[in-house]
Amino acid sequence: MKLQKPRVSIDLDSTFVTVQWNAIQNSSYYTVKYALTSDNNIINTLNVTSCSVVLTSLYPNTEYVVYVNTTVVTQSSQYTSFNFRTLTSNIMENKGSGSELYPSNFSNTYDLSKNSLGYSFDPDGNSLYVDGKFFQFCSFDLGTVKNKSHVNLQLQGASGNWETSSEKNCHFDNTILQVKIDGHTGWMNANCLRVPGIQDKEDGARVFDNTVNEEWNAIRVTLSSITSPNGSWQGTLYVRIGLSELKQSICGIKILS
Repeated sequence: MKLQKPRVSIDLDSTFVTVQWNAIQNSSYYTVKYALTSDNNIINTLNVTSCSVVLTSLYPNTEYVVYVNTTVVTQSSQYTSFNFRTLTSNIMENKGSGSELYPSNFSNTYDLSKNSLGYSFDPDGNSLYVDGKFFQFCSFDLGTVKNKSHVNLQLQGASGNWETSSEKNCHFDNTILQVKIDGHTGWMNANCLRVPGIQDKEDGARVFDNTVNEEWNAIRVTLSSITSPNGSWQGTLYVRIGLSELKQSICGIKILS
C-alpha cells in the first residue's frame, strides 16, 4: 500500500522558517531537507519524529524549496515539495563601530560592511584584533529603558553561519556582543555568562544571563547592577556587535521585553 505524503505548511520569517505537516499514522520518523531553488543543492537533511522543524540561518528575501517525507518501518513515502521565499529584513541604522574594544564614541573606524543582506565582515576593511581574531562592528540604538532588572534581546536578520559557542561560558561563537546603558554603565559583555553575586557594570562586565525560551537567537541580559540614589534610573540602550566570520550577516537587534 502506498504511503500518504505529508501535507506541508510554513510560517515565514526573514532568516528562519517553521515547517509543519500533518501526522502520518504509524510513522517511524520524518525526513526534511531543503535547498536554494537557484541551485537545488541540499543544504541540510534532518530526521525527526515530531511534526515540525525550524530551519535557521537562512538568507532574507531568498527563494528556497523544502522536501518532507515519512518512513514507516522500512517503507518511505514520496516527498512533498514546498517552495517559499523568506521575508525581507529591515536593516537598522549603524551608529558606528568605535575605535577600541570599549569605545568612548561611535566613530566609523572598524565598521562592518553594509549590503542587501545587512551588515557583514569585509576582509578588505579595517578591523580590530581581539583575542586572536579580527573584528568589525556595528552599534544600534534601541531606545530608552527604565528601571529594568533585565532585558531580552533578539538578533534580527542573523543569516549565514551563526553557531553557539563551544566555550561553556559564552553563547555566540566568534562574536562580540556588548550592551551599554548610556550614563549608567560601560560596554558590558552580553555574550559571556554572568558570575552570580557579582555586581559589575563597568567595561567588560559579564551580563549574559540565559537564552529566551522558544525564541530564535534571543538572549536575556541582566541589568541588576545598575543603581541610583533615588532608586530610579533610565537611559538609552545601545547594543554593539562584532563579527569576524565572512559567512555571517545581521540586520539589527530588537527588545523582546
